Amino acid sequence: MEQEKNDNHYFQSPGLILFIIKWKAPLFIITIVAIIGAIIFSSPSFLVPKYKSTVIFFPSSTNSISRALLSDGNQPSQDILAFGEEEQAEQMLQILYSDEIREVIIGRYNLMQHYDIDATASFPRTRLYKKFEENVNFERTEYMSVKIEVLDTDAKTAANMANDIAALVDSIKTKMQRERAIAGLRIVENEYKTEEEAVRNIETDLDLMRKKGVFDFRTQAATLSEEQSMATTLLKNQSAALTVFEKYKPDNDTSVVNTRARIKGAEAQIQYLDSKLNELAQYGGINLRQMENLELEQKKLSGLKEKCNSARIDAEQVLPYKFTLNHATPAEKKAYPIRWLIVLITGLTAFSVSLIILLTLENLRHFKHLNHNS
Repeated sequence: MEQEKNDNHYFQSPGLILFIIKWKAPLFIITIVAIIGAIIFSSPSFLVPKYKSTVIFFPSSTNSISRALLSDGNQPSQDILAFGEEEQAEQMLQILYSDEIREVIIGRYNLMQHYDIDATASFPRTRLYKKFEENVNFERTEYMSVKIEVLDTDAKTAANMANDIAALVDSIKTKMQRERAIAGLRIVENEYKTEEEAVRNIETDLDLMRKKGVFDFRTQAATLSEEQSMATTLLKNQSAALTVFEKYKPDNDTSVVNTRARIKGAEAQIQYLDSKLNELAQYGGINLRQMENLELEQKKLSGLKEKCNSARIDAEQVLPYKFTLNHATPAEKKAYPIRWLIVLITGLTAFSVSLIILLTLENLRHFKHLNHNS
């Protein structure tokens, strides 16, 4: 019991404090040396300071310009001012992590040389990519915004890189969507041209029928039928009147002559109207079908024209896909290394390790002493 009590003596608070006081000189010296070493080795001569620049932006919810600005009541529109949700933020992150953005930034800032990577050594691109990942970070914030952080030994370079990466998000997304929009535009334009040709063919057929006197089947049929009915009625009335006149008046009487003339006129008109109605009957059905087809094709053509205009806007116009909250500016203070934190952790670590070593050595000495006495 006495031995166990002595073994645990230094691990109790009063005993530990007494132990620290006993060995205060070596503990103090070791801690001070470690702190001085940390101050020296965390200086710019050993650790090159880095500056951090940050860009924060919200993705937009708009993908189609035409749908956002020119949509009608037949389809739901998009709010051009609405912030994007989680899905849009994740899409932005995927674009930021794309090889294209990384390669553009590497080439624009000559990062192989800037990061002092020997291009003739083994695996230079692998080491370059690793260095890039260490200095460039993308993340989604809790508010569904996207944050770009860039560390660099030059504050201005860090800010420029962060701003350029943010700008590339728009250009890359525009490029990807424009390729698809142009393909869609070509499809719609081809359909529009095909529909135009169909409308022209129908109009050509209708022009040929117009030359034959067939303009509007329903209107013409109603008009000719009415005129035929009036001519037939006139013929009957005049024929009845002529019968009466011939009974009571000589043949050279003015009334008889005029009545006979009106009868001939009515007969000639009925004959003319019969020929027109026969002609109308021959081409009327075709005219009616073609007029209906023309109306349907013109509606299709109008719809395709609207789609063509929308597709052309999506293919040619550019709309930012993000709302930038913070642009990157050159930092005035370095972000790495944090010397006071390095010195503090080093001092605490040196003190703790030396204390543990001294405690271990003291316990071993005490244990040997007890074994020797026993």
